[in-house]
Amino acid sequence: MNQSSSQNGNYNNIQQNGIESHNANNNNNNQQRKEGEDEEWIKEWLEKGYKEDKLMHLIEVEWGKEKKERRKEERKWLIVTKYRIIIMDATSVKSKGSSKKVKESHLLDMILLDVYPGDQIEMLFRKDNKEIAYHFIAKHEQIPMLVKRIRQSYRQIANNFPESIRPKINLPKNVDILELEPYTILSPVEAYLDTYKAQCLANNIQPSELFCIYLENSISRTNHFDLLLNDCPGMDTEIATEIPLDMLPIMISLRHDRCFKSLMLKDAQRKEIMTLLGDTLYWNTCLTKLVLRNINADSASVQSLCSGLEGNSFHCIAVLDLSDNPRIGNKGVFSLASALKSFNQGLSVLNLNNVGMNGRGIIDLLSGLESNWGLSLSMEYLNLSNNRFDDPSSQMFERWLFLMNLNSSMKRLLLSNCMLTIGLNLETQEALKMLPHLEELDLSRNKFETTSDIELLRSIAMDAPSLKLLNLDYCELGNDWMTLVLNSLAGNSKQNRLNVSIAGNPIEDVSFALPFDAKSHIESVNLSNIHFKESQFINLVQFATKSRLTSLSLDFVFIKPPSDLVSSVLSSFVSNNKFLKSLSLCGGYGRPVIVPLLQKIGEENHSLTSLKITQNRLGDVGAQAISRCLQYNCSLHYLNCDDNQITYIGWQAIESGLKTNTVLNQLEYPSKDLENKPSHKLLQLMMGINSRISKGFAFPADHWNEEYNFPTPMQVRPQSPVPKYLADTPRSTFSPEDRSDRSSGGPLFFMPKSPLPILETIPSPAQRSQKPPRPPRVIHSPP
Repeated sequence: MNQSSSQNGNYNNIQQNGIESHNANNNNNNQQRKEGEDEEWIKEWLEKGYKEDKLMHLIEVEWGKEKKERRKEERKWLIVTKYRIIIMDATSVKSKGSSKKVKESHLLDMILLDVYPGDQIEMLFRKDNKEIAYHFIAKHEQIPMLVKRIRQSYRQIANNFPESIRPKINLPKNVDILELEPYTILSPVEAYLDTYKAQCLANNIQPSELFCIYLENSISRTNHFDLLLNDCPGMDTEIATEIPLDMLPIMISLRHDRCFKSLMLKDAQRKEIMTLLGDTLYWNTCLTKLVLRNINADSASVQSLCSGLEGNSFHCIAVLDLSDNPRIGNKGVFSLASALKSFNQGLSVLNLNNVGMNGRGIIDLLSGLESNWGLSLSMEYLNLSNNRFDDPSSQMFERWLFLMNLNSSMKRLLLSNCMLTIGLNLETQEALKMLPHLEELDLSRNKFETTSDIELLRSIAMDAPSLKLLNLDYCELGNDWMTLVLNSLAGNSKQNRLNVSIAGNPIEDVSFALPFDAKSHIESVNLSNIHFKESQFINLVQFATKSRLTSLSLDFVFIKPPSDLVSSVLSSFVSNNKFLKSLSLCGGYGRPVIVPLLQKIGEENHSLTSLKITQNRLGDVGAQAISRCLQYNCSLHYLNCDDNQITYIGWQAIESGLKTNTVLNQLEYPSKDLENKPSHKLLQLMMGINSRISKGFAFPADHWNEEYNFPTPMQVRPQSPVPKYLADTPRSTFSPEDRSDRSSGGPLFFMPKSPLPILETIPSPAQRSQKPPRPPRVIHSPP
């Protein structure tokens, strides 16, 4: 009896345990099924809000710091996505969702993740100088995986971010640090795009799919490191579009980017780019070249740019082009001069063509350069054209050149249309002669009126050791002075080959002794816009026939159409000169001269590689001559025959000539002829012609790229060593009577009334060095 009751009791216990175990399993299954349903709904909810975001981790937490501080138990979901941390009430998931019960912060805004004893977790975010804190309690066994997922998501979108700005993670010793999964090796462009998409979400901006496609196709496949913003769809604000390109996330994503070495933009009204670049350059240590030409920049935007350069002692900018922004003015140049003082590396290119500065701004600039001789000596290209020098600024410029003398690295010095002749003296002559590496000197559109001015030119021409290009266009040089300069160039035994441009000068008689003999150092000459009589022109070409010229430009030299004798002389010239590679005969020659010349080029000349014959009214008859020339010529690589009133029939003839020509690789796009009689058939024909040329049509933008094609430095350019005499040289000073601006009556040296403004997004150096306070606990952080 007792034994039987005992057996029944054991059986009941077993049965009861089985029921409890079964119920527990059912509860677990129900819980897992419910969690799975919640996870699927959260994924759908994320896709509706931002397609690029993905669910990375999901756990259930209890909201609040401690139980005694909570009014009631709150069950919430902590969601870790690719870009965000999201806190969602469990009830919102259950009811499929009120967004009012959702809190979210971007991972890029996270500054602290603290895990306290008792499995209490604090997340701290900083957005727009405001701090947001999340406090919650999680299950102990879930914390290691939560930390791991957050670290992995942050690593994916914050590639190359410095350790100083990454969120600090503080864990107690009883929380394990899980090893991260192997890092997916990304190309530099993919890493940049991940950051770009994250920054778009952080700033509530829709990512530009066209911009992403542009980077993936043009950058990844070509493996170059230039960000050409002109090629980005949506950049031109003058064209109305539903998908404009927002520059804010693009510029922010460049802060810590390690992909792009240069950033270039021209002829676009986007001055905000320069303002945004101030913030970017405060952090960036990879960009080496900035070209921001004609973007409507003003002094305020330049001040922002220079504030970033000044606050970052590790930036690598070695090429800086701010040309054709006349609103920069003296105030903007003053900011630039202040930034140049702080450069710790060399600056090889500085292009300030047409930035609206006068003598006051030039003095500020030169003061900055004299404060950093290592930078001045490393400079290879300086363009100050189309700005206005005065007496004090000319004197200071002379002093700057003279002090550098043999230690200078200057190769290209462009001073066109800047009134520099004011104050030129013996010191300037010595300064320009002693630049040992000077290859190009542009003094065009400056008036040379006195004997001392001509002596300066003669001295440079005779003694410059490395000069290869001298530009004296529109300098009002007459016959006698031009003869003196050219003969001095011919007598310079230090030069190898020299290119001379003297277009637009009032030369009335070509009988001056052009040094075109076989012993001459001149290999290229530009005589365009000099109005010759026909007899003078014939004498000139006969001189050139005996020379070793490789390039000759004679554009717009006739006021009335020339006779057939000019055609005969030119034909003899191209037949007998075996050195000629480039010939330009634009404007005023007409069909009787150009058509026979084309026949000679096609049949007898095998050296010419470039030919320009625009604005000669050739018509379709001239197009037939071009076609025959292309059929037989085997040397011509570039041809420009636009603005010649050629119709559809004429271009058909040119296409026919190209069928057998395998040498021509570039043809200037005939924009003028297409404007005269545009048609669908003509555009289709242009597409066919373009397909037959290896490099296709050339456009004006291509010539801009050639003119301003500064090589992109792939590494930091060091400063040149500073000799002791320069290190001990005091900065130049001017007496009080010299410190007056003749145009405005104000002080010559511009001194701002208040410090330069700094972007709100750029912390000051003092703020940068500050670290957020840490809890006074013994902690260990993951590697």
